[in-house]
Amino acid sequence: MTRDSLCVGEDCLHRDETGERRRRTTNTGRLCPSCRKSVESDLGDLPGLYAACERILGGGSGQAETGQRRSNDRRSGMPFNTAAFELRSAISNVLCSWASLVVDERSVSRPARTVPAVAAFLLRHLDWLAGHEAVDDFASETAELARRARRMTSSERVRKLPVGTCPEEGCAGALEAVVRPDKPGGRSDVRCTVERAHRWSESEWLGLRARMASGEPGETRRPVWLGASEIARMWCVSAGSVYRMASERSWRRRSRGKRTYYHVDDVTATLRGRESTTLSE
Repeated sequence: MTRDSLCVGEDCLHRDETGERRRRTTNTGRLCPSCRKSVESDLGDLPGLYAACERILGGGSGQAETGQRRSNDRRSGMPFNTAAFELRSAISNVLCSWASLVVDERSVSRPARTVPAVAAFLLRHLDWLAGHEAVDDFASETAELARRARRMTSSERVRKLPVGTCPEEGCAGALEAVVRPDKPGGRSDVRCTVERAHRWSESEWLGLRARMASGEPGETRRPVWLGASEIARMWCVSAGSVYRMASERSWRRRSRGKRTYYHVDDVTATLRGRESTTLSE
C-alpha cells in the first residue's frame, strides 16, 4: 500500500466517472477521510433503518422499491410489504457476511447475529476494513443498503431543516438537519447538500456549530434563526420546553409573520448546559 494512493470509496469512484478527480487516501487505508466517514455513517444508520423497515412490514407507510409491490398474506387477509421483508434480510445477510470475513481473517470472536451487534462489530474493525483489498465492495454494498432503506422509509415524515452554510473548506453547499423517525426519538443528523461525506451526527452538533460561528478572520456570518418546532426536533425536546427555556434564558428572537425564531447561539448555549447536566446525573 503506497501512501497517498487514490481512494476506492463509492463517492470517489462516482467522481471519477463524472470526470472529477478522486481524493487521496493519506493514512486511512484505501479510503479517503470523506469516504471513510460515509461508510461509518451508513453503518451507524443501518440498525435504525432496519428497525424502521420492520415497522412497515405489515403494509404500513413506506415506499415500495422499483419493480416491487406489496402482497397479501392469504391466511390473515392483511397486506404484507414484501420489499421491506427482503430488504431487512439483505441488510442482515450482507452485514453478517462481512463480519464473517473479519472473524476469519482476524481470528476474533464472532458478534451476536443481530443487526445492531454486527454493525457495531464492523464499526470497531473499520480501520482494518478500510485497508482491505475488498473495501470498495464493502463500501458500495453498505451504501446501497442504506440508500434503499432510506427510500423505503422515506414516507415516515422525514424532514429537512435548513441549518446554514457548510463550514468545510472549499465547499459551496448548505447544511440541512435531516430528522428521521428511524433514529431514536426522531433525532437528526446534519448533512451538506453538495458533498455527501460532509455529515455530522448528534454528538458532533456542538462542535459543528462552533465551526460555523467562527468562520474566517474578518468574515461576518449571517446569524442563524430556528423555529420552536425545528429546535424541538433537532434536540429531541418538547415544544413546551423550548418556549419555557426561551423565556427563562431570554433567548434573542425575531418574528416572521406569525412565527417566532430564536438565535441559534442562545439555543445551543442553553442546550449544551442541559446535556452536560443530563450526562452528569
